[in-house]
Amino acid sequence: MHKFLLGVFLFVTSLAIRKLTGSDKGIADDASFDLSNILLIFIWLSGFCWAVFVLRKKTSVIFDSLSLFVIGLCFWFFLISPIAYVPWKSALATFSILSLFLTFLAFLVVYSEKDFYLSVFWTYLIFVLFSIVIYFILPEIGSLYTWEGVSSNRLSGLARHPNIMGPLSAFMSCLAFWSYKQKWISPKLFITAFAIGTLGVILTQSRTSILALLCAYWVFWLFSDPKRRSLTPLAALALLILGSIFFVDPDFFLSLAERSDGTDLLSGRGYVWDFSFDLIKDSPVFGYGYNSTFYIFQDYSELLSSFVGGYIFPHSHNMFLQVLLSGGIVALVIVLLILFFVIRKALVFNDYKLLSAISFYCCYTYSEDGGFFQYVEILMVVLMFCVTNAIYISDKFRIAGVRS
Repeated sequence: MHKFLLGVFLFVTSLAIRKLTGSDKGIADDASFDLSNILLIFIWLSGFCWAVFVLRKKTSVIFDSLSLFVIGLCFWFFLISPIAYVPWKSALATFSILSLFLTFLAFLVVYSEKDFYLSVFWTYLIFVLFSIVIYFILPEIGSLYTWEGVSSNRLSGLARHPNIMGPLSAFMSCLAFWSYKQKWISPKLFITAFAIGTLGVILTQSRTSILALLCAYWVFWLFSDPKRRSLTPLAALALLILGSIFFVDPDFFLSLAERSDGTDLLSGRGYVWDFSFDLIKDSPVFGYGYNSTFYIFQDYSELLSSFVGGYIFPHSHNMFLQVLLSGGIVALVIVLLILFFVIRKALVFNDYKLLSAISFYCCYTYSEDGGFFQYVEILMVVLMFCVTNAIYISDKFRIAGVRS
């Protein structure tokens, strides 16, 4: 695979292609098979086949603990796909995750960390730039991509939703920052890319993207200096307490987000979190199958639409809850192990870029689906970006001699 082809793979994967074929809800519309399915299957199958070809003699990286966790997670989603609302879509969405992971891993094997960072950076820089140009100059085209129920004042871009376009813009800004710190790009290019990414985040009006961006920079600043690193235990303790409150006493956590008039500071997320907890109690082990939350929430549309002005939530708006709904406790345990080992490898090998990237992901996914919703999109790209980089920097990866 040429470096340019990874950009094509990512660009097409991130593009709201199904909006161009007359579908309103991406993968989560009626159980139909159209042109966009064929194109995406071709893209993902091509990446998968190329990756298998490259990795056939590099099996040591496949047996890395992180690789096994990702493959195990996909296997679990495949295994329970018959219980999903639309089994073939559940299986196809799962395959998109596996294809993305293997394609990223194979690219790192063939090329290098620098090439990988820059390929993703340039792809998303062009993606964000095109989205902004369309937003200002050709708004009628931009409206073709917008998810139903989203305000036209918010930038959805080519990604169909502000909550996808926002983190995509923010992540591109992070990639520019990390590349600049490694002296892979010039100061002028960094300033230009950062300005474009910041404008994209502002136009999406995504508060969570801003928080994730600031979190990524803060973590890089904290760990890049040994003296500042001493503050790490305090920061980790604060996050642990916050996360514990969410799961141990969700009602208390949600009460913190309520206004005096009873409305929700989290744009309805508090209500859907509470609703998701109730669903999880009914199927804690298996969940409801990957790519099922849209259909589940549609079944309760009358109830959910009363939360926030008639809008029906398509997912749980929290990565942990979304994973539980998609694959139950088994899936959640695997995902937690993936996050743990990525963070561990980043700390062991002092890779502050990777630590900053996984912090970006964890911060944003506290109020979003974490990429565990439909076909692969930006949040899953960020997670697989972190996972494959963690494998790349590990001792096992280096000792195996697969770095070209």
